[in-house]
Amino acid sequence: MQMLRPRLLRSCQALPRGEGCARCIRDRSTAAPSAPTVLSRRASRPSRPPRPLPLSARHASTSTAGRRSTASNGSARGKILYLLVGAGIASAAVYSKTSQPLRAQRRNIIAPDTFQEFRVTQKRIASSTLLEEKGDGEHVMLDVDVEVSLNEDQQGGQSGKEAMCIHTLHLASPALSIQRPYTPLYSPFVVSNDAPASIKTPKSALRKVQLMIKKYNDGEVGRFAHSLASGDQILLRGFDKSWQGDGTETELILIAGGTGITPMHQLISSLFGSNASSNSAATATTTKPKITLLYSAHQISALCLLPELEDLRQRAGAERLHIELFVDQHSHSHSLYERVFGRRTKEVRGMKLNGNRVGLKDLERIAKQKDAHTHCKVLIAGPDGMVEAIAGPKARDGKSQGELGGHLSHLGWKKEQVWKL
Repeated sequence: MQMLRPRLLRSCQALPRGEGCARCIRDRSTAAPSAPTVLSRRASRPSRPPRPLPLSARHASTSTAGRRSTASNGSARGKILYLLVGAGIASAAVYSKTSQPLRAQRRNIIAPDTFQEFRVTQKRIASSTLLEEKGDGEHVMLDVDVEVSLNEDQQGGQSGKEAMCIHTLHLASPALSIQRPYTPLYSPFVVSNDAPASIKTPKSALRKVQLMIKKYNDGEVGRFAHSLASGDQILLRGFDKSWQGDGTETELILIAGGTGITPMHQLISSLFGSNASSNSAATATTTKPKITLLYSAHQISALCLLPELEDLRQRAGAERLHIELFVDQHSHSHSLYERVFGRRTKEVRGMKLNGNRVGLKDLERIAKQKDAHTHCKVLIAGPDGMVEAIAGPKARDGKSQGELGGHLSHLGWKKEQVWKL
């Protein structure tokens, strides 16, 4: 009712002053002082200050503002962190590009007692160098860049003493606990134009080591080597000297079977490589011996490195390097000769070809051509059966030479004249 009274007053006020109903007059007399006050208070109500919020509301408001402030600060920090990470990545990329030569200088140096990790730079199937096509698929070639330490003699280039050495290394898989020795095709300490390019530094040298590895069904390391690809990691340690001449040898008879050709190729390339004859260091410290190489394989497609051997024979001359090839006649080699050459041949790439294994008659024939009693030595490398038949078995420890036996003992050779690799 109190809210309706102003409306009634407004309707009675439309009448002339002094007129109206008695109730309106009575009400007007009693409510006149307050009605205008109500009307004026409504018309000109002053602006009130905002009421203070309840405590809970104030906490909610403060909490919301805090969350907004925290979110804003977190967003700012996220942007700063994003910028810092981006700058770090950019700096790392620039550092990686500028520090590549420095890292290349810090590569692992191969050591004889400790395995180091090295990367395979290239892997390829060893092709049949006779048929000019892929061979039996049992041999692969691995190229590995290896940093080697050089002594004072080796820093000067090719050394005659190193040329009369055969160096080997050991290969292992990071996942296997088995290691196996292999002989590189080229000596890491003899500089030759035949060997892959190398980078020399005062106390060390970067060598591209080439390994020819055959896969055997029961050989874990060989199967591992055949499974590798370019860029894979392998473990190497070396180098060890599997043989070293004393400088008095005037003639050498090298007997190789299968992959036993690798140490013989290393020795021949060190002596008769493309720049060996012109290197004064090699010729001044040692006299190059005359060499006869007897190289055998179970089948013709397993004869490897024939172009390299032919080139070495041409460089050394037939008088200083004589090479004969032997292929087991039980492997149907004659029919293969006829398919390749159209006839049965007795010579391949200027090297005599024999259709049999290296036997007693062959060794006797060769011995008659050599001065077997003065400064002539025999080196043999190949399958255990071949080594045992020609020179007797090695010792049980696999390292010692053991007693001389086989064909060479029958022909009168002495133990100090024969070395089993």
